Amino acid sequence: MIKNNLKIMIFTYEYYPKIGGVGTYTYNIAKTAAKLGFNVTLLAPSFNFPNVSSFDESQSFKTIRYKGSRKVSKINLIYLIYNAYFYLRTNYKQYDIIHCTDWPTQIALNVVSKLIPLEFSITNYGSEILAYRSNKLLKFLSSGLFNRAKAIITISKFTKHLIEQHHIDAVNFEKINVIPCGVDHNMLYEPIKSVNRFKERLGIAADCFVFLTLSRIDIRKGHELVLKCLINMPKEILEKIKYVIAGEGFYIKKLKKIVQDYNLNKYVIFTGYIEESDKVSIYDLCDVYIMPSRQVGVGVEGFGISFLEAAARGKPSIAFNHGGVPEVIVNFKTGLLVEPDDLNGLENAMISIYRNEKLRKDLGIAAKERVKKEFTWEKITQKTFNFLLNFLEDGFN
Repeated sequence: MIKNNLKIMIFTYEYYPKIGGVGTYTYNIAKTAAKLGFNVTLLAPSFNFPNVSSFDESQSFKTIRYKGSRKVSKINLIYLIYNAYFYLRTNYKQYDIIHCTDWPTQIALNVVSKLIPLEFSITNYGSEILAYRSNKLLKFLSSGLFNRAKAIITISKFTKHLIEQHHIDAVNFEKINVIPCGVDHNMLYEPIKSVNRFKERLGIAADCFVFLTLSRIDIRKGHELVLKCLINMPKEILEKIKYVIAGEGFYIKKLKKIVQDYNLNKYVIFTGYIEESDKVSIYDLCDVYIMPSRQVGVGVEGFGISFLEAAARGKPSIAFNHGGVPEVIVNFKTGLLVEPDDLNGLENAMISIYRNEKLRKDLGIAAKERVKKEFTWEKITQKTFNFLLNFLEDGFN
């Protein structure tokens, strides 16, 4: 049984109000660890947003904010290293576990640990592993990271394989454990609210069929591939569906241009940023979650937490058979997987799931049951700190 009197520091760069997959992971690990009785301190940037204090004060764990910009530039990375050193040089001994949940903090502690005899663990997702090899600065700053980290968590077998493939000479593979992401209790059990009211807010008819993508709007998430499928969709189907794109990101201008150029305005809705309080409602209003993410440059889908969230609301998913996605979606059991960049296959999957109500229902039920059994944050957090505890006797502070 895991001890609950441990003092844990979680160090992150992506966090509220800059929430993506990593920020969601970090917040839920911290919140659930505190709920389980751990003494948790979270070290995160403020991003100069005025409302972070009230958010932090409402949490069950302590949050210490440092100055940080939303963009991780070279200067900001150096400043992050300085902040980590400034705080930890006098505080590191008070923590039983120091855990980094994203790549900038991993870089920072890799450097700081050469100056201070601290030990730390890390969580890896996928893209950063490739970036450490392809970017000269990151390659230099991450040198020795996987050897220096006391324990390594990867969110998928795919991510673990990336470390084995690209950093094989520097890793003791016994200290790597695959522990996936999870979903919040409320995501699983919150009652369905007035879906029609939320549809009305977005201008969607009550009987309209909705495909949803909720993610950072980035080229590798595959939004434009769904748009291409809509362009070729049979008119009688297209007239009955809406594609809801929820989230923010630099690629949104490109998507809006595609929508404009191909006269898809009637069928595509951009919601902008979705508040955490609206997440359940946005999943509930959709019939199918779709995100055909694929590798673009060093960017890969190491897991896909939004697939889990959709599943928790009983929604099936359509995705490419890429990265860690097959570890989240079981093909023809909890969703449909299509080979990467197969647009015909993607369009056929969209049409078949639209036409087959029984298939949608069966996939959605199975998806939710799988989440209940394997992917609650309580189970994931217990696994995380049980694993990290195994290394305490070998030298955590």
